[in-house]
Formats: sequence, C-alpha cells, structure tokens
Amino acid sequence: MHEVIRRNCEGLGASLHLMRCPTDDGGMIFAFRTGSYSPVWVARRGTGKRGWRRVQCERRALEWILPWHAALRAPALLDVLETPKEIWVVQAGLCGQPRFIRIGPSGQLPPEILMAAGWLHQLQDIVLTPVDADLTEVARAWARDAAVRPDGWSEPLWQQVQSACQMVPAVATHGDFWVGNLLFERSGMSVIDWNTFHAGNPLDDLLTLFLTLPRKQHRRYLDRMECFLASFFTPGPALNLMQAWTRRRGIDARAARFCFYLHLARRIRWEFGFGLQSRSWKSIETSQRFWKRALQWLAERDFPDPFSRPPRLEEGCLPWERIIPIRASDRVPAAPSRSVSASSCAPHDRRADSESVAPGGRR
Repeated sequence: MHEVIRRNCEGLGASLHLMRCPTDDGGMIFAFRTGSYSPVWVARRGTGKRGWRRVQCERRALEWILPWHAALRAPALLDVLETPKEIWVVQAGLCGQPRFIRIGPSGQLPPEILMAAGWLHQLQDIVLTPVDADLTEVARAWARDAAVRPDGWSEPLWQQVQSACQMVPAVATHGDFWVGNLLFERSGMSVIDWNTFHAGNPLDDLLTLFLTLPRKQHRRYLDRMECFLASFFTPGPALNLMQAWTRRRGIDARAARFCFYLHLARRIRWEFGFGLQSRSWKSIETSQRFWKRALQWLAERDFPDPFSRPPRLEEGCLPWERIIPIRASDRVPAAPSRSVSASSCAPHDRRADSESVAPGGRR
C-alpha cells in the first residue's frame, strides 16, 4: 500500500491530502489538493476472492477503454500494484459532483437524464465490443445454469427470455449505470465504477438508469413497483425516450422486447448477490418482495411488450442529441471478429460475476 501511494504522490507537492474510505472487500484512498473538491487520483484496493476479482475487472475495463477515456470522460488508469493477498488500482480523478435526480409529477425528464442517454449512445458508438458474442448464447447459457434461479417463482421469466431470443449482437456495456456512478458539471458528465464493464445487452444501461430512478407524485415518492410501471408501461416522456433510443440504435420491436426481459433476468441475478458486489440478506429479501410482485404482474398480462407503441417526438434531432452531439471524429472502425462460445458466457461460479468480461475474451 505504502509503495503505491509513494509512487503516485511523487511530484505532486506537499499540498496533497489523503482520505481513506472502507468499502466492501477492500478500501479506497482519495488524493485531494488543498481547496479542491475533485480528487487528483483514486486508489482502489481489493482483498479476498470477491474484492480481488472486482478490482481486477475494473483494471481490465480501464485498460480496454483507455483509447476513448477522454471522449467518454472516464478515468484513466495510472498505476497497478498486485500482490498474492491484495491488488491496488490507481486511476485519475474526475471532475464533477453526483446529483440527486428524480422524475417529478409531470413526468418530464431532467436534463441530466438526456445527457446520460447521449453518453450511452456515444459509448456504444465509439467503443469496440470486448467480446464478439450474440445475446442468444448468453441468455441460453444463463438459463441452463440452475444457480441463476434462486427460487421457482422466477422460472417463467427465464422461459420468456428463451422463447423471445433474437439475434442481437453484444455491445460495450457499463453494467452499473445508475445515478450514483454519474458525476455532473457544467461542461458535461463523467462516469465512474467500471468493474462491471462487459459485452452485453444494448439496452441494459438505459434500462438500469430508469429502473433505479425515484419518482415523486402528489407530494410522495412512489414505491418501487409504482416506479417500475410508470417507467416501462405508462405512456410518457420516459417511455418515449427509451423507444426512440432503441429505434435510433437500429433495434426492432421484437429484439427490444427480448433485450428488456433479458435485462430483468440479469438484474435479478445481480440483486440476489450473484455478481461481484456483496449483498446483505436484508437487501436480498427486499429485492425478492419487489421482483415477486413485478413478475406476477408481468405473468398475469402474458409478459407485455413495453416497446410496442411508437414514440411521439418532434421531428429533427432526438432529445439527447441537443445535449451531447455525436461527432464523426469519435467513430472508430468496427471491431475485428472474435468468436466466443456459449459456455464462456455462462457463470462458472455461483457467486462469480458472469457479466464482467475482460478484454480479449479473458475473465
């Protein structure tokens, strides 16, 4: 630990202040200059099997996106220190502050949501996919693994995912795209916490954003089930944006429906503790109560399609393009062909993160 701190403090002067924060299976150290709220660098430490894998996945993700980190406003990898017992990854600090974002009673989307949608469009447009895979292989591999189905009540969802399979290529996916990982400032938006970066569902990040957004109506915050129905099955600006976004990405209605239910299946696995982030039993029980209600509602309606209605938007550029225009100079050639088998996408450990795919297909 002292070695990695010494290396990254050299040449930065004596006005550097360090702040240590404990985290699950490790810790973090932030280095600040006097009078600044933005860190110069952030050192992340991983211990134990889960913590080591989590920090290692972030290291590989930062190595992969390094050619595009400036355009994406993502952290740059500065230093790595790996020992048999722990691993340290030092990344550049980012400007910006997190903001509390919610959808108000009118349903209008705040500008931060439009900015985030534009950032996701840019991510998939310029970053090469880590692994050339098809989502049908991933879905079938997950469904064959008994560990991803913690209870029998989720079985209808997995049957729905298998029956709705479409040939959809995997894309670069952040994997944990919620407002807590977004930093905003006047000049744009930055994104942190890349340990779940993988080749995955093109709608996964956008759906995660809306699934985790709070809503307020009539002086009270809606519960999670009400937010779920309001975001995905109630006509309004949120559903219009998601429909227009999928159309702009070239995803047809049947493929979008498959991506939606594949996202729900992956989200259930993550909330039940099958990813790299540990989950308390209380959190898992809370998630079970919500997902039982949500899946029961969906099953009673024969798993409806949230993308069946066409979006209602004015002609011209879509909302996020007013915030972040996609520059032609940011585009890169298509990724070279990489083959991957369904077994390589299947979770090899009951508590392993099967979504985190290392560059070049390594896990």
